[in-house]
Amino acid sequence: MKKNVLPFNAASGGGLCPDNWIGYEFSVTLAKGENNIDVRKMDGQPMPDLDYLDMELEEEIKADKTELQEVYDLHKGKQETDYTPKSWKAFGEALDQAKTLLEDEHADQSQVDLAVKALVEAARKLVRKDGQVTEEDLQEAVKKAEEAREAAEEAKKLAEQAQAEAKKQKEEAEAAKKAALEAQKRAEEMADASKEERESPSGG
Repeated sequence: MKKNVLPFNAASGGGLCPDNWIGYEFSVTLAKGENNIDVRKMDGQPMPDLDYLDMELEEEIKADKTELQEVYDLHKGKQETDYTPKSWKAFGEALDQAKTLLEDEHADQSQVDLAVKALVEAARKLVRKDGQVTEEDLQEAVKKAEEAREAAEEAKKLAEQAQAEAKKQKEEAEAAKKAALEAQKRAEEMADASKEERESPSGG
């Protein structure tokens, strides 16, 4: 943000003498382009010798307004007459704030981020006078429908997995039962063969 530059009087304030200039620091914010810094004597005040003026320039970091511009462009065409006064009040204020920040070269990132959030929220709460849903309502409905579809697909997938697992377990159980019956049959056959061998004359 730009700051007003006030006169710096080294001889005023608590009896400061001109020698107290040493070690004093002050800062100014320069506008884009060519700037002039004027160091001179104030009327009626002594002026010490100025040995040097040490300046350190820092580049101002510009806020990223891409998202704010996109949101503003999306909603700037809305007409106040289409919406209820109560819902338009907050939206209009958020839209004006967004426009102000887009035109402000010195707006900081936190201001821009808050403006995006405020405009999106105000647009979502707009209520049409004719009772029709807004574009944001439609987008929200589509989003919820998509979420419901994804949830249904996930449930179907889980059901299919459970069905496949149950089928696998059934097949394993049937295979185990078959193996048990075959083992039992073999055991019975071996028992019968052993009995016949004991009862035969040659086995006596």
